[in-house]
Amino acid sequence: MGSSADTSVFLSRVLVRAMRRNDLISLLPDPHIAYVMLRFCGGFSLFNAFLRGCLVPWDECARYDASIREAASAILGVPWDGALGPVLSLRVGAGGMGLRLTQPYRLIAFAAGLATPSLSRPV
Repeated sequence: MGSSADTSVFLSRVLVRAMRRNDLISLLPDPHIAYVMLRFCGGFSLFNAFLRGCLVPWDECARYDASIREAASAILGVPWDGALGPVLSLRVGAGGMGLRLTQPYRLIAFAAGLATPSLSRPV
């Protein structure tokens, strides 16, 4: 990507756009559609590529996770608090809502990106 300053500026721009997308999703009138869009078009799935590509700073992940919490709270009409947080971020197969946060997966995703061979490299 270039220098660390270039990477930081790029990540900041991506983060602002992703947070804006989450805000717009939370404004949709149908909560079912908004939830599905937040889960699949925002949230962890959107930020995962960046987590795999470079070591995203902890505070950037915290800002993005706050955006997910705010959008989910607006869609569901309940605050994302201590009791509800684990249920919302638990995977669907385990009985949760599947709105995973980026902070817990930050280092794991980066390590996976380093270990995975690039598709663009010749074989």
